[in-house]
Amino acid sequence: MKTIHIFGAGISGCCLANLFANLGYQVILYEKNNFVGGNIYDYKDKNGILIHKYGPHIFHTSNKDVIKFVKKFSKFNNYKHRVLININEKFVDLPINFNSIKKLFPDKYKQIINSLKKEFEGKQFVTINELLNSQNENLITFTKYIYQNIYSNYTSKMWGVDISKININTLGRVKIILSNKNNYFPKDSFQGLPEKGYTNFVKNIIKHKNIKLILNSKINIKFKDNYLFIQNKKITDPVFYSGSIDELANYKFGMLPYRSLKINFLNIKTKNFQPASVVNYPSHKTMTRITEYKKMTLQEAKSTTISKEFPEQFVLNKNLRFYPISNKSNLALYNKYKQYFKKYKNLYFIGRLGRYEYIDMDDAISLALKTFNEFK
Repeated sequence: MKTIHIFGAGISGCCLANLFANLGYQVILYEKNNFVGGNIYDYKDKNGILIHKYGPHIFHTSNKDVIKFVKKFSKFNNYKHRVLININEKFVDLPINFNSIKKLFPDKYKQIINSLKKEFEGKQFVTINELLNSQNENLITFTKYIYQNIYSNYTSKMWGVDISKININTLGRVKIILSNKNNYFPKDSFQGLPEKGYTNFVKNIIKHKNIKLILNSKINIKFKDNYLFIQNKKITDPVFYSGSIDELANYKFGMLPYRSLKINFLNIKTKNFQPASVVNYPSHKTMTRITEYKKMTLQEAKSTTISKEFPEQFVLNKNLRFYPISNKSNLALYNKYKQYFKKYKNLYFIGRLGRYEYIDMDDAISLALKTFNEFK
């Protein structure tokens, strides 16, 4: 039986492990933590409320292959994600939609909505980048307000730099919905959370006789004469690595920058804390958002657990890598590491850290399916 080595039991590594195991490979899955799931790991706190250790994760996709795959391992609840922003003590829907505009501009909302409909006729949404290029007087005032009071503050706080230095593609992800729909993912046909949690979902993915899981793994990969060595044994089998690519090379060319998060959890003796599962605070000096978990997991409980998120710079041995900072110089450094590892023909990089890009759960699964099919 041929062997596959996979480092990292996050969503990318676990999906690949399942696919190769089904094909008859012996899969050895190494995980440095004492749990599986990576950043989607969840657990019940002392009050019995299912919380996400690394912040809220909502599954959403329209990819039929991904939907077919995930349905094998869990039933999903029917939660539809709704995000609000707290701006001047008003709760307004995000992405900005026609309802948001009516709340923010009670005297001028009709002119703004009519201008949006006219200039972007036939479109379901428009990006903030497109709005910034508009010459319509009604839209210039509207765009300036939401850009400065919502997107600029939040984005600068999230990435730790002035918005003028943010990659323009990052801003391109920000959409204004041209309808009254209060849905954070209006284009995705499949949305929800695994009914028994993400950890249970991931455990089901790797529940296979051909998968050997090693938790608390201290096993390191070493390199010599263009070969990989695991536990001093030369490996010619395929190795898939989802850890940080710079760490694997002992930071030979320097450290890849990331943003991190400090997440504070608090249980409150009330049934409801806020009007939606996630409320963003763009004007707060340090905090980005508050999440109320049972609104996503659809649990019934007498109390509620929330988390407050505070973005910060990643510092080795102090906090965790969350978001790759995708700019020209950082991508050049990443490509330097990729080039360095090209000589090891049986080494493949997967996942958010291995690829140095932020990847949604559905994209991670889609990439795992693609990687498997290409390899197969």
